[in-house]
Amino acid sequence: HYYIPASLTTVTITDATSIPTAAFNGCSNITSIVLNDEVTTINGYAFQDCTNLKSVELSARLTTLNSYMFKNCTSLESINIPEGVTFIGYAAFGACSSLTTITIPEGVTTIGDYAFYNCQKLTSIVIPDSVTEIASYAFLNCTKLSKVGYPANWTTTLTYTNDTENWRREVRTPFYGCTALKEITVDNGVTQIP
Repeated sequence: HYYIPASLTTVTITDATSIPTAAFNGCSNITSIVLNDEVTTINGYAFQDCTNLKSVELSARLTTLNSYMFKNCTSLESINIPEGVTFIGYAAFGACSSLTTITIPEGVTTIGDYAFYNCQKLTSIVIPDSVTEIASYAFLNCTKLSKVGYPANWTTTLTYTNDTENWRREVRTPFYGCTALKEITVDNGVTQIP
């Protein structure tokens, strides 16, 4: 184990290939992160609860944004996801309540469960054609999300739950709770919306 002082405000990784699980979890004074292009892996929970984090420069060599990676980074306003990323994990940006802008590059194939849940300031998102799966509740309660660009080959994972005790059927869709959603742009290639 290692000790990270509470006074740490800037993280610059210059000579590493991976960031361990929960490495900076809870370091609430961090405002800036810069990763060199040698970093290929950032393990889950790495920057969770860095509540003052505003600026992130990710390595161009990343392929996966792991679970809870930036969860509850409540000051993070925008993120540029590197071109090589193919997978955005479970709650990777969950509860990033100041996040207004996300750039999801062509090449991402999966947006995991709860990936951007409770990003309450997010207003629009363009999902690239490479995305083939948007999992359950990926954008749950993104209450200001009003525009979604829908890719040509999109499929979704829908979870149906039979709650015999309360006699209800629940559909867990990617955009559940997006109460401001008014416009979805569907590409020509879409033949069925699940």
